[in-house]
Order: sequence, then structure tokens, then C-alpha cells
Amino acid sequence: MSGRRGTGVERRGAELRRERFRLMRRRRVLERRGPGARPRSGRRQTRRAAPRADGHGLAFCIRIAARDWEAAERGGDAALARSLARTLGERGHRAVVQVEADTEDGAGEGLDVLLALRGRPLPEPDPGRLNLIWLISHPEEASVEELNCYDRVLVASRSHAERLREEVEPPVEPLLQFTDPALFHPAPDAAPRHELAFVGNWRGVYRRIVWDAIEAGRPPALYGEGWDLLAPEHAVAERVPHAELGRLYSSCEILLCDHWDDMRRHGFVSNRVFDALACGTFVLADDNPALAEELPGAVPTYSSADELGELIERYLGDPQARQRMIERGRALVLAEHTAERRAEQLSAIAATTARECLRPELAHLREASTREALPLAPRNLP
Repeated sequence: MSGRRGTGVERRGAELRRERFRLMRRRRVLERRGPGARPRSGRRQTRRAAPRADGHGLAFCIRIAARDWEAAERGGDAALARSLARTLGERGHRAVVQVEADTEDGAGEGLDVLLALRGRPLPEPDPGRLNLIWLISHPEEASVEELNCYDRVLVASRSHAERLREEVEPPVEPLLQFTDPALFHPAPDAAPRHELAFVGNWRGVYRRIVWDAIEAGRPPALYGEGWDLLAPEHAVAERVPHAELGRLYSSCEILLCDHWDDMRRHGFVSNRVFDALACGTFVLADDNPALAEELPGAVPTYSSADELGELIERYLGDPQARQRMIERGRALVLAEHTAERRAEQLSAIAATTARECLRPELAHLREASTREALPLAPRNLP
């Protein structure tokens, strides 16, 4: 399949997917407005968090946008949430991870804090808890109305956090995505398997970096769903277990990383970039200005197929230059963008929000946080 033909198929698939999403969203809006429907801004029935008696800090229910666990395991949010729950637990917090099917599960009831990882739409929050939403991707799909249902909005982009401060009612904090060094670290026995690789699904959305590499005469090894249909000659595997991703990253000379268009426009950095750098992998990415801001001198970016081809040739031929950028990127990630660092920041953010929130339903959390003198959130959060 030629790059031009592949590009046309990708674009048509993206158009169909966007139209389907628009129609589904419109149908849901109309259903809410029908007879007896609850307005979108309405709140769920209150389930007040139980008073804490263990003295171990706030308890977290981390909710991800998936109908059930089978669907959750096909994306990356489940692994991200598990790493966060583990590191929160290491700091003395109770933390559970839930999908939509678990919302009535007793394991999550009575926990102090709902942390919604917002990539795709989520059920409405419960006013009986402290409600935090962490916008980690697809920022243009999150409406002001939705964000206003939460007590604090966390955003995986500094520039988008600044914009939202002017638009939404709750306080807004930047909080970037992260990696888990327990899972993503150099694999010394991972022999080079590919010069160039790309990990990500094709589901009707245009992945420009793949077609630009093919057009430049440097087709990557493709891991993910859908590539066996679009570029079967370069497809390697539909799925890679999350526990094996680190070894795959460590085994390629260059990993290509891209961002959804709205993430790139609004300054969101994919967590795959953090994961790959933690593995000591050289990353080439699409033109996302946030990369230069957050990881200066660590991730080269491109804006055309010709430029991508030139960068691939340059860095394949200069392993010393690759190594210098790898070491810089890994040091930056391990210093500021790990699960442990985010757990520390979330613990402080939740405590501060509990003290500052004036909703009557949270009086018990406000009193407990003040009494326990939990630490204030740091001013400068990545």
C-alpha cells in the first residue's frame, strides 16, 4: 500500500469516526432532555464518605473511562491508574481503581476522594465525596459544564490549565502524565529488534507519523490493532501486554511517538513519551511545542515527511548523539514525571482541596484535614 493511498484511507476513516461520535453524543444529549431525563448538570444521589478512623490520610477511588475491565485492558489508562493506586498506597492512602461497571461496587463506596481520569466521558461525580478530575487526553471533548461538577480540575498541560482557569469555576492545577519506573526501565538483555518502531492502534483516526515515515522510505515496525488491514507488510503484532512494553521500547533504536491533534494543539504530552524515555529509548515525535517545554533537548520533533526522514537518517547514524539525548530525557523524567512524584502531589492537592472546599457535604473532610494538618500542595506542579 502506498503512503498516499494509506493516507486517504486513514483520513476517510477519521471522518467516519468523528461523524459517528458526533451523532452518538447528540443522541445522548437528546435522551437527557427527554421526558423525565436528568439535566447534565444534575448531581448523583449523595453518598457521604465515612469518617476516617485510621489516621492514614484520605482514601482514593480512581475511576477510569471504560465500561468494564475487558474494555479497560485494551487501553493504557488502567495501567496508569494501577500504578497511581500502588504509589498512593505506599504513602499510606487507601486507593482502589474502578471502571464504570464498578460504580455500585461497595469497594469504592465511602472513600473520601473520587479521582476521575478523564480521557473519555465518565459518569457524573458523587457530591458526598471530594471530586477531582484529571484531564489527561482529548481536552476538546471535556465541556465547561462537565468540569464545573468537580471540586478541582487537574490538567496534563500547563498551557491548557492556564486557559481553563479563565473558563471554569473550580480551581485548576497543571499536572502532567507520568511513567512508572517499576515497569518502565532499561532492559539490558533486550537485543535490538527494530531500527524503527511505532506502538499505537489504528481505529479510523489518522496517525500521520506512520505514513510520513513510510513516505520517507523508513517504514516502522507497527504494533497495534488495525495495521494488519492498512499496512500488513509492516504490522508485527496487534497487542503487546503492558508488562512487556518496556522490553519492546528498550529493543528498538528509535521509537516514533505521536499525539492526537487536540492534545498537540493544547500542549498535552503523551505518557508513552515518558515511558519510553524511562526505558532509555530514543524518541522521535510529531511537532508538539510542549515537548520542548517539558523535556528540553531530549525529544527531537518534525513537521514534514522529508524532515522526519532526515532526522531518522541522522540519528540512526549517530548513536552518540542518541545516547546524549536519551540520558537527558531519562534524567528529566525520573526527576519529575514518575508515579511516586504524582502520588506525592495528589496527596497534597487532595488535602488542600478538602480544607478549602466549602460544600456542606464535605464538612467532615474539611475538619479532618485541618485537624491532621496535612501538607499544603506545592505551588509549582508539573
